[in-house]
Amino acid sequence: MNEPRDIVMAAQDKAIGAATESEHASEHMMRAVNEVISKKVAEYLSEQDLPTKDVILLLHQMASQGIYLWDDESQGYIAQGGLRTELVSIDTIVPPKPEDVAKLFDLLCEKVDALLPTSTSINIQVLALWTHAVLMVIHPFNDANGRTGRALVDYMIQKTMKPRNNDEPSGYLDYSHEGQREVAYSEITKLQYDLRIVPCIAEQSESGIVQVNTTSMDMYYASLADGRPDKYFAAIKTLVVNHINSIKSIEDIQQFHGLRDYQRLLEAAKKARKYSTVNLAATEAQEAVQQHLTRTESIQF
Repeated sequence: MNEPRDIVMAAQDKAIGAATESEHASEHMMRAVNEVISKKVAEYLSEQDLPTKDVILLLHQMASQGIYLWDDESQGYIAQGGLRTELVSIDTIVPPKPEDVAKLFDLLCEKVDALLPTSTSINIQVLALWTHAVLMVIHPFNDANGRTGRALVDYMIQKTMKPRNNDEPSGYLDYSHEGQREVAYSEITKLQYDLRIVPCIAEQSESGIVQVNTTSMDMYYASLADGRPDKYFAAIKTLVVNHINSIKSIEDIQQFHGLRDYQRLLEAAKKARKYSTVNLAATEAQEAVQQHLTRTESIQF
């Protein structure tokens, strides 16, 4: 019996092969190829019965193909994969330390497993966008978190919306242009502060808008200057844990003001897809992975 993982990995091999043999391949090819592979795999996985954690790990493996990182211990480049091992920052946010990633990642996945079956066509975008925002704060991987998170949004929406019209705009967050990325990251950061899952000093207006005066990064460097960086990491771990545990239903998520702006971003991203620059090698890879996954539709799991 072919497992979904085996099918996905075989599809990835065919896609990478098609892309690398393409006359349109370029130095930017791999990132674009990873993006389209992740999207097609998300569509396929939405029809399978897998835990959220397994889905995210598979999507990350698709999104990080061909990415190599420097390893201090071996003094060489190693293939990307596995949970994050480094301290990182994204925009104005410093995510939890690597030692806390596994616990927080598992906690989020368990929450999504509990909430996803209760989602409807009306509220699935709220759940998917919330999951994406919290995942980006945890930042479980050294790289390709954004591509993985965007594919996860697509997976969750299609998981709930199936069966669907193939011509219907996907929920996929497509940030093909640098300007789109900057707007997207800005909106994601605003939502993360609105969710209060990162240490900061902020004020909330009567309309619900959060104004951040001291960012997560400011708080981290202040703790570092005091010689107490663990104080910051203890705080962000507690905030993430308490927030995830406080969510008992999708209705609890809908109260957050930032999700309104983020949903508008999602709609804008869908409309902007037809104006995006297309990497032809990525297009050929997409056709290859689609053909392979289509041939597996009759397989029973």
